[in-house]
Amino acid sequence: MSNQYLDFIHSRRSFRQFTEQQPTDEQIENMLRAACSAPSSRAIYPCHFIVIKSRETMLELRKVHEKAIALDTAPLTIIVCGEPALSELAWRDDCAAASMNILYAAHAQGLGACWHGIFPREYRMTPISAILKLPENIVPYSLITIGYAIKEKKPQLRYDQSKMHMDGCW
Repeated sequence: MSNQYLDFIHSRRSFRQFTEQQPTDEQIENMLRAACSAPSSRAIYPCHFIVIKSRETMLELRKVHEKAIALDTAPLTIIVCGEPALSELAWRDDCAAASMNILYAAHAQGLGACWHGIFPREYRMTPISAILKLPENIVPYSLITIGYAIKEKKPQLRYDQSKMHMDGCW
């Protein structure tokens, strides 16, 4: 039996090349609302989101994040940031959950997206914080490139039975 939600999860893929078409303001708001609906440890919600449409800013970020080739063509980038003082170690988990919700919301709207890690790499965090003029108490966690993918990708199932351990036993 097919389950639409599971099929949706399995069909989400990472895209690194985009058309020039900009996501709409409504699509952007939907992604941000989804990010804010992510679970948060102790309901603290330490996440902040920076929406970037500026090609100039994305090229500056690309100089710092050598792996984020999607910045070369992405019409939109969302930087997920955390406020560690609010939740000690849990802020990272909250930012991860918010990042995943952005990816799912992009996919649900027919957009492609790719998650690029920033934290805990200081060589990325410091210059990205400077580019974005972040306050000292805010830490950049992930960079998500978003847009209309140039080509589609088929779902890729990654289930590996050898990594499944049942009844609490290795």
